Amino acid sequence: ERKKGVVINVSSTAADIPSPLLSVYGASKIFVSKFTRDLGSEYKKRGVIVQCLVPGFVATKMSKIKRATWMAPSPSAYVSSALKTVGIESHTTGYFPHTLHLNFIKLLENISPKFAEWMIVRTMLNLRKRALKRYPQTITS
Repeated sequence: ERKKGVVINVSSTAADIPSPLLSVYGASKIFVSKFTRDLGSEYKKRGVIVQCLVPGFVATKMSKIKRATWMAPSPSAYVSSALKTVGIESHTTGYFPHTLHLNFIKLLENISPKFAEWMIVRTMLNLRKRALKRYPQTITS
């Protein structure tokens, strides 16, 4: 039996900040964060490091972000940054610009909850509108 190891679970910033219009997604990511924290407590004595990454946007085919930017790094840039946090932080964005963004939203929530909510809802509606333009087919229930 090994006496050490690393488990990295990937959650999302949607677990740490409001994510209207993505409620189920955000809730599932909160589960990942809680599961990771408890798993870390259970396996700490066995030398296993358990970490939860809560990234923001990364330039991937899935995110539909075609070019890497400072706020949406390439997958390799993100992974390179995130791996440097293993054993240092148990819950992290893994990428400094994502940490800035996350903390800005949390600060805004503390200063003016109504404005933060308005801004987040507006942003999410904008993202939804752009996604629906890409996929014009109608979803029926």
